[in-house]
Amino acid sequence: MKKKLRKRLFIGILIFLELLFVACAISVVVYKILGIFDFGFLSYRFFNIVLSILFIGYLIYGLAKAHKNILILITIFSLFHFIEGIIIIFWFKAVIHLAILVVVGGYYLKHKTLILKR
Repeated sequence: MKKKLRKRLFIGILIFLELLFVACAISVVVYKILGIFDFGFLSYRFFNIVLSILFIGYLIYGLAKAHKNILILITIFSLFHFIEGIIIIFWFKAVIHLAILVVVGGYYLKHKTLILKR
């Protein structure tokens, strides 16, 4: 029972952090629509935001269904966005993805694998 609760908490934390990033990405789109941010709807930045929101939907689905390789995808995705957040000086984005990497890293240190156990 204790292991199952710990796994649910782990998955819940990752889903919360991913949803926090989605909220951040959606706010950037809203700021674009309001004219606060100046980038085109056909730009790399907008494409990256929309693609990230869609991919996070897949990641959350994978976490909810406990797909065995989902942590590998989350690690690659978060590492990309962590580095991108540092490069473009978007600290909130970098901190969210650093937190995701820390949580996944803790799982790796405990289980010595990034394969999600059912």
